[in-house]
Amino acid sequence: MKNAATHSPHTDAFMRPSPFIAGPQFVQCWLGLHDAAQQLAAYAALAPEPFTGRIEQFAIRYPNLPQPRRRIVFNAVEELELLLKNAVASLERVRARGGDTVAPAVSLWIEFHSARSYIFDIAAHPEC
Repeated sequence: MKNAATHSPHTDAFMRPSPFIAGPQFVQCWLGLHDAAQQLAAYAALAPEPFTGRIEQFAIRYPNLPQPRRRIVFNAVEELELLLKNAVASLERVRARGGDTVAPAVSLWIEFHSARSYIFDIAAHPEC
């Protein structure tokens, strides 16, 4: 029996062989992350971020990453997507109660950019 305190489906996924990290699954997750980011930008009263350049190309280059790095990147993107979707849902509840979402959304936007930059760095690092 697995210990509920230390067991995580992500731990199991990390240990599995990599077919679950194929390009199409990653693209779906990457697009979902950026859909949530666009919603976050709206709550922060920011202009939408174009899905071009480095952001667009990252999903195309992903299948060419070495296997261990693909696992790390996939898990990081999946976790960030989940975090942003939950953040957007929370901001929706704040707005529904008449609250101002700009300040918390801007803080989350800054954190999102920092986390995404970290993901880009992991993908580019030759020793991961």
